[in-house]
Amino acid sequence: MHSINNIELSSLEETRCQFNGGRCAIKLGIDVHQDFYVVVEQVEGSNPKPPQRFAKEAFLHWATRLKQKSSAEVYAVYEACGFGFSLQRKLSALSINCYVVCPQKLDEQNRRVKTDGLDAKAAVSEVGSLRSRQPRRASDRACAH
Repeated sequence: MHSINNIELSSLEETRCQFNGGRCAIKLGIDVHQDFYVVVEQVEGSNPKPPQRFAKEAFLHWATRLKQKSSAEVYAVYEACGFGFSLQRKLSALSINCYVVCPQKLDEQNRRVKTDGLDAKAAVSEVGSLRSRQPRRASDRACAH
């Protein structure tokens, strides 16, 4: 008689990467504020996770752990704002591919439904188109749209 091994699949990012030959990517969409960040995480091929709000240093700690525990490439994107490129430099130092893009108007019908979570989700959806581009040098840090 044939024996069948039951394999239980899990939704853990590391498991997905193993089944995809290690080519998995984790995408982070970040809505930047003065005192906090709102982040949407998406593991390639899955739905975006609900937005999470982090204090600035807590986010960097979380991103460090995310990068360390996964063999996946990690990509982050946020809209250019008045806070400069310090977040981009910090994420790049953690070997996270970070893109800064031109701000976009999400509420084109002026319904006043713009939220931090929607901003972060829109940012995470841009990662796919940005991944095919080469990262810019520090001297070329114009909007990458």
